Amino acid sequence: MPTENQAAVDAVVAQFADRWNRHDTDGLAALFTKDADFVNVVGLWWHGQAEIRERMRANHTIMFKGSRLTNGTVRIKFLGPTVAVAHTAWELTGERTRDGQEVPPRTGVAIHVAVKDGDRWSLAAFQNTNAVTVGGTPQQ
Repeated sequence: MPTENQAAVDAVVAQFADRWNRHDTDGLAALFTKDADFVNVVGLWWHGQAEIRERMRANHTIMFKGSRLTNGTVRIKFLGPTVAVAHTAWELTGERTRDGQEVPPRTGVAIHVAVKDGDRWSLAAFQNTNAVTVGGTPQQ
């Protein structure tokens, strides 16, 4: 049975996907600390909650407007009582290029670094990586 903190971190990871799927960029940004870092799959590095909100808003108006993020396996490791790392396998469908062309579904792994402040868990860092495909099979 998960501990209260495990359940709370798992909930933040689930909320990330839920808010992504509702294209709630304000809600997505609210999951992060004010000084969070976010590295996306192409290596763009965003600094702070305000920039994360701005970039997410821009991307969800075109590329991710109709996308759906599905979490697979989530593994949580606590580095201390107030710091956890969650590795999350994911699948993304419905993405489009900036010029509107459909992108095939893809998979990857995200790293969510969660910190506890009082009773609330937030994301202090996030990094997203596309899975490597070997022989047509995604590797995770």
